[in-house]
Amino acid sequence: MQRPARHRRRIVLAGVLGSTALLLTSFAFVQLRAAASWAEMTARGEVLRREWQAQPRQRPPLSGEAAPGRAFEHYEAAATASEVFAADNYAALRKLLPHSRELDASAGALRTRWRPVLEALRAGAHATDTCAVARADAPAEEHIVNLLTYRWVANIAVFEARALRGEGHDVESVRRTLDAATLGVDLVHDGLLINQMIGAALIAIATSEAWPEPALATLSPPALEELARGLAALDACLPERIAMAREMLFMAENLQQVPDQRAWCGGGTWRYGFSSRWMLADAFLQTEASQARLAAAPMSSWSDRQRQLARQEEVLAASGNPVATMMLPSLVAAEQSLREVLAMLRLLRLSVDLHRGRDVAALPDPLGDGALLVEEHGDARIVRSAGSNERRRFERLVAR
Repeated sequence: MQRPARHRRRIVLAGVLGSTALLLTSFAFVQLRAAASWAEMTARGEVLRREWQAQPRQRPPLSGEAAPGRAFEHYEAAATASEVFAADNYAALRKLLPHSRELDASAGALRTRWRPVLEALRAGAHATDTCAVARADAPAEEHIVNLLTYRWVANIAVFEARALRGEGHDVESVRRTLDAATLGVDLVHDGLLINQMIGAALIAIATSEAWPEPALATLSPPALEELARGLAALDACLPERIAMAREMLFMAENLQQVPDQRAWCGGGTWRYGFSSRWMLADAFLQTEASQARLAAAPMSSWSDRQRQLARQEEVLAASGNPVATMMLPSLVAAEQSLREVLAMLRLLRLSVDLHRGRDVAALPDPLGDGALLVEEHGDARIVRSAGSNERRRFERLVAR
């Protein structure tokens, strides 16, 4: 009668031992996969860093002569000066934001006080070294700029341009706006996603907001020529696509700096053996591969590019990795913002050529499938992008 009981105990013991062995094997498998994915992510981060360090850091200014020095040292000085200045003069500066042809006499005291901002901005716009960080091994996140202070730098440059135009110094007025545009394009080329978006916003301030049609109509031929050259140079160095390599470097470095990955994302899922480390590394690798596919895709119209971007978002959503779907914001919206700025810039270029009495060249429409449109409109002409809609009009009405 005892043998069946002993037999049952042996069966139970064997089951326990088997389950324990299975758990240990599963745990070991998860640990191995997590370690392998983490090592691969770390290696990819190193590759991205080397590629970023190898990128050229030189660019000519949009106007005037180049000078040695680090552009972002001067930009940071301009931002600091603008922050202090705006804090003390916020109400007065807010009154200047609505556009007019020139500033009234009450702005005279403000112009004297914002001079350090303009001097630092000009030094940065003419400096040749555009690396945003001083050390080659600096973390990618070390230079994320402040939208509010950098926006005030651009606004102050536009305010000064309006004052100069009212005094008859229209060539210098143009150069002040080109300084602000240079700051914007240097931020776009910095590569961090937030800096790219801030840079695009500053370019919009320094071009479309700075030069409405009534302002262009007051410019002399030399000033129009200066503006045309600067805008053409700006267009030549402004991309149509969001670059994501440095953003992925930023992500790889951030993940490695978080001591408790579970706290970062709320724990792993069953697909990854409840290993947050494995899930995070896999999310990075999938996202980085998706960005590589987008970077390698042929240049195309905006409608085709939207499909490319949406397809990669679908791939990540179907991956089963919840972090991969939220690791980056919608690139469709980010890239559309960049293209909108480029479209407004090219519309301004066409308008400047019309004011110069030139035959306008066919410029590609970043928001359409062909060239920007130039249409007769009574005694004026309209230059328009296909991106115009009920919400926003990407067009300019140019009087003859």
